[in-house]
Amino acid sequence: MPGLRRAALISLVLVGLCTTARADQWDDLAATFAAQEHARIVSRNDSGGGVSIDIEHPLVTGKTALLVLDGKPAMLFAFAAGSPPSDEVFALMARGGSLITGGDTATVMTVLHDAYQAALAGKEQSDSRFKGLRHGSASAPSGVLYVGCMIHPHNSGLNFMIIKK
Repeated sequence: MPGLRRAALISLVLVGLCTTARADQWDDLAATFAAQEHARIVSRNDSGGGVSIDIEHPLVTGKTALLVLDGKPAMLFAFAAGSPPSDEVFALMARGGSLITGGDTATVMTVLHDAYQAALAGKEQSDSRFKGLRHGSASAPSGVLYVGCMIHPHNSGLNFMIIKK
C-alpha cells in the first residue's frame, strides 16, 4: 500500500507541474488590448492589494499598464517628455478606456480631452513635494469612468489614468 500511495502522490505532483495556471479575467483583458492594439504584454505583478500588467506599445513613450485595485480596472498611459499627444494616441487611449469601462469610445475620447485641457489650465501645485505639477480630471456624465491627467514640470512628462467607477 505505501508504494501505491507514493505512486499516486508522484502522479498528482507531475500532473500539477504540467498544468498551467488558468489566466484570470485581468490577463484576458490585457491580452485583448494587446491583440487589438498590436501591443506586447511585458509582465504581471500581483500584490496584496491589486494587479499590475505592464504593456508595451510603440505610440506610448513611457509606460502602459492595466491596473486593478479592489476588483476595479484602470489603464495608465505615461508619456516621456515631448509634444502633446497626437490624435492617434488619444484614439489608442480611448479604445483602451472603452475596453475596461464598457463605455463607448467617443465618450472616453471626450473625457480624455476634457481631463487634458483641465490639466493644461490647472494651477501649478505649490507643495514642495509636487512643485509645478499640474493636474486635471474629468468624468463621463454617465458616471462610468473617470480620467485623471498630470503634467510633470521637470521633464514635461504626461500621465493619463482611466478608471472604471
